Amino acid sequence: MTEIQIRLIDVADLYYSAYYYEGFDRLSRADSRLGEVALRTNVSLNIPATIKNALQDKNARHLLFAISIYSIRTDSVEYFICIDAHDSNKTAGISDHTEGYHRSLLKVVDRYYKVNFNEDFLKHSDLPLALQQKVRPIAQFAPIKTSAILPFCKRIIFPLNPIRIKPGLSHSKPYSGFWQDVLQRIRRLRKLQSLDQLLKLRYEPKTNDIFFVTSYRPNPRHKAAMELRHSLMELINKKPHLHCTIGFTSHAHIPPQYREMEQPRLSQADYLKAMSRAKIVIYTQGMDGCISSKFLLAMSAGCVMVGDPINNNTDMMAKHTHLKDQFGYSNPSTVVDSAIAILSESSSLERLSRLNLELFDNYLSPTKAAQWILEDLGLVA
Repeated sequence: MTEIQIRLIDVADLYYSAYYYEGFDRLSRADSRLGEVALRTNVSLNIPATIKNALQDKNARHLLFAISIYSIRTDSVEYFICIDAHDSNKTAGISDHTEGYHRSLLKVVDRYYKVNFNEDFLKHSDLPLALQQKVRPIAQFAPIKTSAILPFCKRIIFPLNPIRIKPGLSHSKPYSGFWQDVLQRIRRLRKLQSLDQLLKLRYEPKTNDIFFVTSYRPNPRHKAAMELRHSLMELINKKPHLHCTIGFTSHAHIPPQYREMEQPRLSQADYLKAMSRAKIVIYTQGMDGCISSKFLLAMSAGCVMVGDPINNNTDMMAKHTHLKDQFGYSNPSTVVDSAIAILSESSSLERLSRLNLELFDNYLSPTKAAQWILEDLGLVA
């Protein structure tokens, strides 16, 4: 039997890294899925020499919070891969915090898996062809906590400072010390839901017609998105015959023009339960046209989604044609009218809900994403 050792180099925020590690870990506990292959998983703070210089690149370390890095080793070969879950897929402007690729890592890893993969952007970038060929699309993630909690507690005890790796805490938030890093890890382990908790939500009764609750972001780069989302909320609010949950939530001050749509803050557990009870979830893109994590969360719960186009990972759209009935509506009026049309046809609602669940189980789940990586590396058939 072939043994594959999978080691996560723990520099990313758990919000981004846990989903894919959960996939590898679950495969390691179900060897029969991979035939004559046994997986062994672990989490490490030790930085291999092969990638150490890349991680110490001061111009790019602000990107590390959303990039999971792995060593995948057999008796005969070792691969280094990363999974980049950033919103953007831009390849220019390395000083810009929305930069989509960590170029130093791209040069040294064997595969660079990109959540928001856009082939057109990549082809027309200034990246050399040899580097472009390392990039692969990977299914979207959801923020969850892994069932293998103890390995992720190492970072609570041991600081990253001694090895001079200082990943940012979030978009435009630089590393601010060991204690901030520790507190963020503790918050993630305490507040995020597990995959099993997420999957149970598909059995919640669909008692709500439309769900559209989203965070209000005060940053200027979010201004256009906030205006669009507010327009959608106003249109939905004018449909009194529908049972809807809509509004902005925020830790920050919400401007007066949006305040009538303010919703109380929800824990992740409460948010997901409210979302899973909706027949339709309104979908809007994340920043830089990225696929929002709400996409996967709604799919896992069997909710139907209606909203913005999906411009990245176009292979997924091509293979799963039922997505065209749900996405591609840029005009707020068209989004609301399309949602109402689907609500009025129970057969369409049931069909799309079933197909969304199948899409999650057969393509988007953590184990499917992990298995796809092993297949892409040629380690399993």
